[in-house]
Amino acid sequence: MNTPAARRTADAAEAVADAARLDDEGVDATTRAIAQFASQLRLDDIPADMRRRANQIMVDSLACAFGGATCAAAEMARQLAPTPREGDAGGRSIILGLHTTADTAAFINAAMIRYLDYNDSFPTAHPSDCIGALLSVAATHDVSGADLLVAVVVAYEVFNRLTESARMRYLGWDQGAAVAVGVAAGLGSLLRMEEQQIVHAVSLAAVACVPLRATRAGRLSLWKGAATAHAAREATYLTQLASLGMTGPTASFEGRHGHWELITGPFEFQAFPPHGEFLIDKVRLKYWPLEYNIQIAVWAALELRSKVSVEELESIEIGTYWHAWHETGSEPAKWAPQTRETADHSMPYVFARVLLDGDIGVESFEPQAYRDPRVLELMQRISVHEDSAIEAKYPATVAIAVNATTASGRLISIPLENPRGHESNRMTEDETSEKFRRQAEPLIGAAAAERALEFWWSLEYGASASEGLRLLEAPGNG
Repeated sequence: MNTPAARRTADAAEAVADAARLDDEGVDATTRAIAQFASQLRLDDIPADMRRRANQIMVDSLACAFGGATCAAAEMARQLAPTPREGDAGGRSIILGLHTTADTAAFINAAMIRYLDYNDSFPTAHPSDCIGALLSVAATHDVSGADLLVAVVVAYEVFNRLTESARMRYLGWDQGAAVAVGVAAGLGSLLRMEEQQIVHAVSLAAVACVPLRATRAGRLSLWKGAATAHAAREATYLTQLASLGMTGPTASFEGRHGHWELITGPFEFQAFPPHGEFLIDKVRLKYWPLEYNIQIAVWAALELRSKVSVEELESIEIGTYWHAWHETGSEPAKWAPQTRETADHSMPYVFARVLLDGDIGVESFEPQAYRDPRVLELMQRISVHEDSAIEAKYPATVAIAVNATTASGRLISIPLENPRGHESNRMTEDETSEKFRRQAEPLIGAAAAERALEFWWSLEYGASASEGLRLLEAPGNG
């Protein structure tokens, strides 16, 4: 068919093909760079401060897993979990201690880490979605703490570069695409796979895991917290296949009908270390158990609450950057949350809840909290819009501008930038440890939580990663 649309499509495909960079083995440059990095990075290549940062991220992610240990997605997967066949090391779910197939354990672990939306952020996505798969495999294989730490850094560097450069989120594709490739690279590192095996693992993940972002639109469902766990599960299975000899289309990014042609257009991500920077250093942790873009709104609401009583407020206008507006204040569902997943992604709900309570916690996203008539009424006085000046500074600067008007006509303005957990306003190690204790102690007790913290803050020195994972198991599980 020689229509103008068909010709434009063909011209675009030809332009992408001309830009593609294939080596003598037909592997595109994007895939080759990922595989080389994953196969070559060693602990000594990671500066001490970056190793410490990776340690903090691990402790933070484990805290999130404890908070989500009883989540519905993990329980559903636990009910369906198969028993590994004889001779198969399989995987193990953290906290629950369930020995099952590696891919099922990866799903359970990732779902627990993700459930509360308390886990880290790299501006528009969550690199810790990769960690559950690495923990699953590390629990049943003879790998050291240093091996696991390196694998985490590999997964984060790959995930962050794809998220930053491919910008799939803005094209309607979900972050699971980057999770899958990050997991494949991280597991390739953890299992010391050959570079060419990692090429195929990455390629298989890239072509098989391209989920829609409809997952995070409208009234959010349970799948919002499980979609990236599914990506981690699929990538775990595909990487196992690659380790056994499965081959994939090695130009899945830059080749014909690959990501460049069909999804993203050509992109080039930052060089991997040692030639480029460690992007793990720019990962943001969460002080509050809710979506990252609303973290700053909690601080703004607390400040407003200190200046005026709720009863005096007539209207509240919240200006923010486009991504925060789009994710948390652009849909009617955010003013009438019907699920916890919608409530913790609602700027007006979180702002109103903090104004009423002076705090926000896991309990703030229970049905009785988000259906509270007082909060629903207060939300109707709140509007959210994109502020062009704030958008111009994003993503380097995370900002908010609140303008509240009282019934008497008094205007209260609260501009804030870079909330606690931002890379320029880091959470301390003590704060991260306390976050871990709050989530872990109800399940394993204070003494066990301290033993676990001692191991995980010194992960690179642990002779066996599985030893540290056993410290996380709740009594009565397994």
